[in-house]
Amino acid sequence: MEALSKNKVKFINSLKIKKYRSKNNAFVAEGEKIILDIIKSNAQLLTLLSSDISFLELAIFKGVEKFKISAQEMRKISSLKTVTSSLAIFQMPEKIEFRPTQNNSATIFCDGIQNPGNLGTIIRTADWFGIQNIVCSNKSADLYNPKTIQSTMGAITRVNISYQDSSTFFEHLQQENISSFGAFLYGETIYDIKFPKSAVLVIGNEGKGISKEVEKYITKKITIPKFGNKAESLNAAIAAGIIMSEYKRQF
Repeated sequence: MEALSKNKVKFINSLKIKKYRSKNNAFVAEGEKIILDIIKSNAQLLTLLSSDISFLELAIFKGVEKFKISAQEMRKISSLKTVTSSLAIFQMPEKIEFRPTQNNSATIFCDGIQNPGNLGTIIRTADWFGIQNIVCSNKSADLYNPKTIQSTMGAITRVNISYQDSSTFFEHLQQENISSFGAFLYGETIYDIKFPKSAVLVIGNEGKGISKEVEKYITKKITIPKFGNKAESLNAAIAAGIIMSEYKRQF
């Protein structure tokens, strides 16, 4: 195994920035469980770094560039406050462009979700509820941001995620006669809604909600009823989870 060079450290740290992830077509994942989950999806592992020699020597890593590093070296390259023992560099998979049809189950549309942790949690929650497809507006956080990757807890490999122009996506829905349900502070309560099987559930930006560009396409405005008096709004990822839960309860 090679020693970790300054150039390799510089390269790994550059992948914390979207521009360099795109330029190198590569992203970072940290933690043994997440690394193993991503490998199960047949993603190409480029480099593995770990302070755990037994992990490095697993048969599935045969032929991969590997580095045995110290905890101090891991702190130099980790994006986490509490570092893990292992970090991997993967090649980005080919981009997909999912288009819902009447034969699909629910699709989540993220309209400008900018917090990587929220996006990752939405992906993880969709995986929990067996919702396979998420479409993000081009203004949403980057899927391969290290914080997004960590928040998915490996679900990134089990949910189809694509980025699309909002108008193009919703015009397709109209052509396919697929209804969209947008989460607003005011609307029809989700517990009175009868969702169709092929539905698009729209979650808006953390601060601004659903954009005007997308609002004009929404078939029905929905809301999660409020029972307390002080909270002004719900976290976007929590709201998405509640709506997904009610949708799945009906099916």
